[in-house]
Amino acid sequence: MKKRFVLLLLIFVTFIGLWQAGKGTAVAEPDEPLAPDAAGPNWQAIGKISQTSVLSDAVLPAIATSNDGSKVIVVYNGIINNEDGNRDVFYARSTNFGQSWNTKNRIHSSSGGTANSNFVDVAISPNNKGHAVWVEEVSDVPRLVYKNEDNWGANTTNLVTISTVPAFSDVIADPQIVAKSNSRLDIVWSEGTASTDVNIFHAYSTNGGASFTGKTAVAQTAPSSDFPDLTIDASGTYHLVWAEGTIPSRTILYSRGVPSGNAVTWSSPINISVRSIPGNASDATQPKIYANGNVLHVSYANFVSKQEQYIHHVQCSQNCTTASNWISTNNPVSGQVLTAKASDPFDLVSTIGQVGSCTYVYFHGIQGDSSDSDNRERIWGTNSCGNWAASVRDQVTATDVRSINPTMTSANNWWLYMAYEQVSSNSSLREIYFVRNQPAIYLPTILK
Repeated sequence: MKKRFVLLLLIFVTFIGLWQAGKGTAVAEPDEPLAPDAAGPNWQAIGKISQTSVLSDAVLPAIATSNDGSKVIVVYNGIINNEDGNRDVFYARSTNFGQSWNTKNRIHSSSGGTANSNFVDVAISPNNKGHAVWVEEVSDVPRLVYKNEDNWGANTTNLVTISTVPAFSDVIADPQIVAKSNSRLDIVWSEGTASTDVNIFHAYSTNGGASFTGKTAVAQTAPSSDFPDLTIDASGTYHLVWAEGTIPSRTILYSRGVPSGNAVTWSSPINISVRSIPGNASDATQPKIYANGNVLHVSYANFVSKQEQYIHHVQCSQNCTTASNWISTNNPVSGQVLTAKASDPFDLVSTIGQVGSCTYVYFHGIQGDSSDSDNRERIWGTNSCGNWAASVRDQVTATDVRSINPTMTSANNWWLYMAYEQVSSNSSLREIYFVRNQPAIYLPTILK
């Protein structure tokens, strides 16, 4: 009986070996990250990613990722020698899905005390190259400039100027860059005479950032336009939102851009915040837009007072140049009232991402009275799978520090990456931190 068992075992092992040889080899292959659900993603805190040397503070991050999520770049303003008027633009780069951040450096070194850098943004083109845009003030004259990743570093060279305003009293601010292809880059920003005639402008490059052309005002709207945000959907259509007006009656405007050769033709802007905030009783500001297939998602802050703020979300799937086609989704999606600790930042800031069928909106704010010294802004989130305000707020950050200015990106329908600004308990230090949803689990898989 024992000999028969051994013989059968040998035959079985031999059969398995031959089957494996014909079918493939058993190896460890990464499975998808743990899927987010109505309760929120499974966040993994990576920690501080801004550099320690040279900087007094690191503020106002922006984030981008490659299509597959393997490369992540976070850019930010670095304050030097505790002088708020002495800023350079910096970056941190990961090439392993945000697990480690081995590259940290300047993007550009401003030339001495006569220059200052602000409002940096970043994009990654399909060939995995980073592209940065920001406002560089030289001798009190601000200009919009660009640099690609090949030329980043502690140097003062290789700047490409996109736009210059006549004097420091004029506005040039809030640039945002989108990399449509390896050669096509699009930039939107606000520019004009402060408080009277600031508009949203668009320019583009067709040679990978070597030069920019086609500077055009999207719309001539008085008195003031700011905080533009641009996305380009899979069909190549452009979708732009911005905040229009001045306190206390700002609204969110939307315009659709249709390519015409290299240029873009923009539709007349429409008010979409009126879909969730009827009338002009309170401010709508700080919009963000995201295209998921043919569905557009826009989040924005509703500022009633410092002690009463909310985050709203509207979406549209067809004929989006008609305001009535924008749907208000169980607003305010942030749920109960939020407050802010200080005037820096004054408004709440939101950000949008997508994994699977779930759309996620994250934002900073205080859940409670901001005059209470124990209360500080945290990063919170809500999502469409939990029916927005009906879901429990997802708390991302700790309670003993201020966490503000979140910026999020999603990739490959798997990953959510978020960078934010963390302020120490005594407000003496600001640094950039990073979190991501739980990484892949390695499981044995038969490769055929």
